[in-house]
Amino acid sequence: MPRKTYAPDEKERVLARCEAIGVQKTSEETGISIQTLYAWRNKAKPIKAPAAAPAAKQAPAAKEAKEPAEELLRLRVENNAMKEQIATLKKALRAFSE
Repeated sequence: MPRKTYAPDEKERVLARCEAIGVQKTSEETGISIQTLYAWRNKAKPIKAPAAAPAAKQAPAAKEAKEPAEELLRLRVENNAMKEQIATLKKALRAFSE
């Protein structure tokens, strides 16, 4: 299977998500392996600029404004959650049909 490549701006958004909620949770939401996230974080640390203000401290208008890439990430997370639900339902169907 070919390796998935990520654009630098997408990596930055995922790393920002890691800082906000943690590597484990970000990995579960995005489907990106924990090892990959740690490698990105370690590679970006030396050149990374100071983090922006946390979401709770941002103005309400800033919270509402979503970039297309952020929306794409949200949809990928939602898609992964739905895939997990489908897998669970398939397992239940197999169990009940036996």
